[in-house]
Amino acid sequence: MKHLPAREVHRDARGQLVPLELNDVAFEPRRIFVVQGPDHRVTRGGHSAGSQQVLTLISGRADVRVRTATGEWLNANLVAGDSVELEADDWIDYDLVDPHSVLLVVASEPYARAEGGGVS
Repeated sequence: MKHLPAREVHRDARGQLVPLELNDVAFEPRRIFVVQGPDHRVTRGGHSAGSQQVLTLISGRADVRVRTATGEWLNANLVAGDSVELEADDWIDYDLVDPHSVLLVVASEPYARAEGGGVS
């Protein structure tokens, strides 16, 4: 997991805007998805990333835990505008801390349904 420079968060009376320039992504994006937290803290992930990914927190807070291919555990407490980059063989778990947590994920590969048909 590599910490990327924080994205500038633009806030005004109309809301908040967090830009992500695709030129800043170190791979060709093939998929983009958004994860939003429910009304309570929830843990997601629990699997290998499966592709290179950039995770950018749009709003709220997220606690990210990654085990690298070398077995090292890395932690990041993300706030709006923070980004981390994952390698395909990184194992990821993350908590969406509050109901306002929205995580944008840019991935290098299209979606491949896991055995059992679930998503995490």
